[in-house]
Amino acid sequence: MAMSKENESVGVETEKKEFDDMMEKGLAQAKMNQSRPAAEVLADISKNIREWAR
Repeated sequence: MAMSKENESVGVETEKKEFDDMMEKGLAQAKMNQSRPAAEVLADISKNIREWAR
């Protein structure tokens, strides 16, 4: 079922707002030095993938 142009634009605007909110939150966290080293994050991602693949 095809979306109307109006419904499609609402979906795009919702996605844009969600993205903007996510970026705003990330920027605020960065400014408060709430971060983790990339190697630690990647290790966690790899661990999760291995667990999901079981």
